[in-house]
Amino acid sequence: MDTPNVANYTDAAKFLTLFEAAVASGVSMKTLRRRVIDGTIPSILLAGKYRIREDHLREWMEGKAAA
Repeated sequence: MDTPNVANYTDAAKFLTLFEAAVASGVSMKTLRRRVIDGTIPSILLAGKYRIREDHLREWMEGKAAA
């Protein structure tokens, strides 16, 4: 049986580096790093660098705009 390729799923999450997330959100890397460390924005640590799911960043930005 073939193992499914995650890239074939339409709901496959896109992960952003802090730099990419900062550019996409217009928020400084320093602020994003603080939010990642305090757990406000969920993230993973991959190869020593934080990665943020694009949808988690969008949810955080929507919540920030509503506040």
